[in-house]
Amino acid sequence: MVLGHDLLIPNEDIRVYREALALINAGYEVTVFCWSRRLEKYETNWEAEKDGIKVVRVFEDLNG
Repeated sequence: MVLGHDLLIPNEDIRVYREALALINAGYEVTVFCWSRRLEKYETNWEAEKDGIKVVRVFEDLNG
């Protein structure tokens, strides 16, 4: 799954979270790639996991 915002911060995107859990319960492995405006370029918490959902945060400075 790909999101244009962070799945977990500041609040969970419940629609995507529920869909990811449904896929996990159906036997799939789920990774959500999301754009995180809050991460600094050199911060280390780019990846997280919650309830079996792997979250990979992508940060790209759009200002150049």
